[in-house]
Amino acid sequence: MIKFLFLLSFMCINTYSFTQSASISGRIKNAKGRIISFTRLSQTLSTYEFKMAYVQIQVDKEGSFKTAFEIEEPEIIKATLYDSLDKLELQYNFFLTPGDKLQIFAVAGEPVEKAKVTGKGANNNQPLALFTDYDSIDVFYKDTLPDRIYNYVLKTNNEHRRLLKTYINQYQPSKEFIEAWDYHLAYKPAETYYDFEHSNAFDIREVYKRNKDKWLERRQELFKAIRLSNDSALAAPAYRSLVRYYLLRTKETLWRLAYENRSAFLQEWYADDTTKGWSAFQKDAENQLLQRIIEKTSTGKTKEYAYALLLEGSINRSSIVNLVAIYNDFTKQYPASKYRKFFDGPVATINKQQQKPLTDKMVFIRKGETFTTWEEVLEQVKGKTVLLDMWGTWCGPCRSEIKENGPAIKEHFKKKGLDYLYIANYDEKKKETWEKLIAFFDMEGYHILANEKLTKDIMAKIKGKGYPTYAIIDKYGNVELSGAGYPMDREKLIKQLEETLEKE
Repeated sequence: MIKFLFLLSFMCINTYSFTQSASISGRIKNAKGRIISFTRLSQTLSTYEFKMAYVQIQVDKEGSFKTAFEIEEPEIIKATLYDSLDKLELQYNFFLTPGDKLQIFAVAGEPVEKAKVTGKGANNNQPLALFTDYDSIDVFYKDTLPDRIYNYVLKTNNEHRRLLKTYINQYQPSKEFIEAWDYHLAYKPAETYYDFEHSNAFDIREVYKRNKDKWLERRQELFKAIRLSNDSALAAPAYRSLVRYYLLRTKETLWRLAYENRSAFLQEWYADDTTKGWSAFQKDAENQLLQRIIEKTSTGKTKEYAYALLLEGSINRSSIVNLVAIYNDFTKQYPASKYRKFFDGPVATINKQQQKPLTDKMVFIRKGETFTTWEEVLEQVKGKTVLLDMWGTWCGPCRSEIKENGPAIKEHFKKKGLDYLYIANYDEKKKETWEKLIAFFDMEGYHILANEKLTKDIMAKIKGKGYPTYAIIDKYGNVELSGAGYPMDREKLIKQLEETLEKE
């Protein structure tokens, strides 16, 4: 009997410690043949989503559907349905706990409040719109002062709290439901304001600088009401978004501080040795800086989640400097992390690729670092048809394009007379990183590590507007910018290259 009571108490304490299935089925009128997308908000990281976090289910000819999720603890799952013109017809927020069996009945295009939910867990899943009503913030963009957006997020949050209170009184949901949505509402004003503030700053630039103190004052008022590192809040979508925004925006803020007030920046973030600190920052202003932010501002599961954001973003952007070392630090702190199944393989691949040496097919143009004019560059490729890539080791989009499109383009034009010229820009102090990335990406072709004067001359003469910039040089020295855009329309660039080769 004592053993039984002990086992029972253990099961109560660990109610959600084992994976169980939770299902959602139902019928959506006027939606036959459509696709319902389910996003597991507690499983997503940044803009990239794990396969397990994003599920698409087709509605049958009767308007019915069914899906199931393996979950360990309560989580919020967002369901969306669009029509053939990409107009949102239904959005529903499910709160799933292990063992739930929900049935939903709704009509596409009608207000979500008319939906009906039955089955096990229904008390947690009646219509409740607590994070879908902030779309109207677009009207505040280009505001020079923060008052309107600040008042709006507080007013909307108060209204949502009223809705939650009414819901609780009416449906008597579980304590996990109440806690998750309470945290969501606690963090939503700061999350919305913080993201808006930084996005808007790019639109109003100089005016924002003049009024920065007022924007910062409002932000600080919102942040005073919350705790940045809070493991209990991880089920709340707004909290997860805030952690993501905080890492990104703090990194960007520190970049500015590093050049506006180097001494203050180094004392706060590299106080152990500011001389070596500046060198370390110049070599890696991404991964290592993010790791320092994480270690300084978060603990526990929040830190684990923040590390996962860093790792996922860096892997997808091929930001590899210090990545393996950072991953080793992560696995020492979280040896049983659920994220390891996503990262062990990719990091091992990156580690292996980093051991690759330079080859004789990676040609460094003699004295290229001394060139100051575009004409000197053209002289080096005279008589060749060349795809020019103006890139940088620091440039995430550049690395992504090289990774995603470089091998396919080279395979397509193999033995067809096309050469490749890679000019790295604003990388004069990163020669070691530059060479390692050339080997890492198998960047066979000609290479120049440009000084700033050369970079400016090239971009002015070819009319390049950003990085990466692609251009085609024919054997007569004529230059045509790529029309493939960004992200690259690879087939469009291939066609443009083929047309150039056919003319010769």
